[in-house]
Amino acid sequence: MLNAKAQAIIDDANVAKDPDRLKALTLDDYAALLCDPGRQLDDWPWPFLNLVLPRMPSTDIQKKWVGDSGESLLRTSTLPFLRSVEHYYQAIRGPLNDVTVIDYGCGWGRFTRLLAKYTHPTNIWALDALDVSLTLLKDCGVRCRALKVDPIPSRPPVDTQADLAIAFSVFTHTSERTTLAAMRAIANMSKPGAVFVFTIRPVEFWTLRQRPELAVLHERDGFAFVGDGRVMFDGEDTYGAASMTIARCDKMLAETGWQFVRSERADIDPYQVRVVARRQS
Repeated sequence: MLNAKAQAIIDDANVAKDPDRLKALTLDDYAALLCDPGRQLDDWPWPFLNLVLPRMPSTDIQKKWVGDSGESLLRTSTLPFLRSVEHYYQAIRGPLNDVTVIDYGCGWGRFTRLLAKYTHPTNIWALDALDVSLTLLKDCGVRCRALKVDPIPSRPPVDTQADLAIAFSVFTHTSERTTLAAMRAIANMSKPGAVFVFTIRPVEFWTLRQRPELAVLHERDGFAFVGDGRVMFDGEDTYGAASMTIARCDKMLAETGWQFVRSERADIDPYQVRVVARRQS
């Protein structure tokens, strides 16, 4: 439920026909507005904003991609991660305002659409290896710079100098070669000192999946991966389930132009470890 202050901000943005005024909302209120199921009704009170704000994909699409949808997905995954990104960025570089940001592996854009709370859509690069992701962004009216990338990028897919990059639940799925290539490509699109926040899987994930042999591989090599055959590239299975140790992650970051800053387990999802890195000067 939006409080009176939030409703006043939204009223003002709607009358002024200026969606940028919505940046005055809290992140929670901005997300609630975008995801309000009342937007499907003819009498939704903010008709102009309904025309220009991105729409949500169907509940079925949300669940198929990430296993949850709507308010539950916001509360348990999307907002906690984005709050942590804002906290990390604030601690390292300052306020998360008017930044150039890369959403790598953007999927249907659950973070992409919310990043407009902090910066202009022309500063948001939404990158993904799947055509269907970019189609969903377009069909839902998500304002950003959307671009397809190779699963194993050999060069930076775009000429930009980002302040921030995020990759939520991307390296939890990619092979070691794919992960290294993505880290390097993101580094080459980021300015010195830029912040990179992403997630990886801990070894306990393989117990959950009943794959003890992969837990052994994780402990022995620092990285474990099993492909599922859905995203083949250059003769290699690039996508499936993956985990890595913090030590291996640190080394991979150093090899690709990043400096490891910190890591922490997500309170709500113990099988997602958040990692923060900073672009080397």
